[in-house]
Amino acid sequence: MVLCTFRLGDVSMGIDIRMVQEIKRCYGSTPVPGSPNYIRGMLNNRGRVTTLYDLRNRLGWLGGSEEESSDPRKEFAIILKTRSHVRQIDEELAHTTVFWNDSVALIVDQLGGVLEVSGQQLRPSPANMAGISAQFISAVVQQQKDLLVILDVPHILGFDPQEEIKKLAEV
Repeated sequence: MVLCTFRLGDVSMGIDIRMVQEIKRCYGSTPVPGSPNYIRGMLNNRGRVTTLYDLRNRLGWLGGSEEESSDPRKEFAIILKTRSHVRQIDEELAHTTVFWNDSVALIVDQLGGVLEVSGQQLRPSPANMAGISAQFISAVVQQQKDLLVILDVPHILGFDPQEEIKKLAEV
């Protein structure tokens, strides 16, 4: 598995790189009144409206100290591929993981790099790690200095993979 890695606060995180369309600085978004606190707003990305998920709020890291709060001018948006884009490169991933059809992005503090991990390096997610609900973690990887949290992107975006797979089977 190849991961796109990044940091949110002091926590190293990653997602499957096959889901990543592009990464760009996060500024110039339009707030959406009445949306949940984890929806930062909308971004015009090359003519496509992209929903920005504030990963810090989605994981429940509300408030915090001034040092922990991010400067929007220094954040990055990891723009995810839509289901139709993923289907072109990996039908299984599109069927089991990528359920969104609209453009979405995750807001992160710092970019990491690309990391290849083997299945042997993956460990089950602990019940609660660094204040992150277990439903948002698919696995962890021990690194030299810390753990890398592999995020469960469908759950972060509000999808239940088992329910979505059932829906697909009914169609």
